[in-house]
Amino acid sequence: MASQNFTSLAEIMATGAINFRTDSFKMLLWDDGIIPTEAELDTWTSRNEATGREHGASGNYITGGFAVTATVEVSPDVDNNNIEISFAETSSPAFASATISSAGGILYLNTGLDSTDLLIGWVDFEGVVASTNGDFQVTFNNPITITV
Repeated sequence: MASQNFTSLAEIMATGAINFRTDSFKMLLWDDGIIPTEAELDTWTSRNEATGREHGASGNYITGGFAVTATVEVSPDVDNNNIEISFAETSSPAFASATISSAGGILYLNTGLDSTDLLIGWVDFEGVVASTNGDFQVTFNNPITITV
């Protein structure tokens, strides 16, 4: 599965519940080779629906995930009618002394409560990435694309 937006992202944006330039965002890692199903991407809206699959704390990775910063593309792509939003890790370059095995993670709007944290997208690592008592690095290769 490739990285995908949660279907609820359209409603979140339409109701003005999110501002990619000013809001706080996080990413949580999913355990091992688990990836969300199409039905989950279509129906899940808040972080509490995804926490049962979150990877446990290890090294300096904590449950609930890590802070990420969103950057909105300066100029929309008028030829393809979309805008790109890129994310970058803000907490540390790697999770040190961590034993983690993950196929991806979930980006979410951080409100501070798992029942109100709004899901944005699934980031697919394109295979399981693992570390054993070592550094676990998260690298964002592709932005989220919002098509209008």
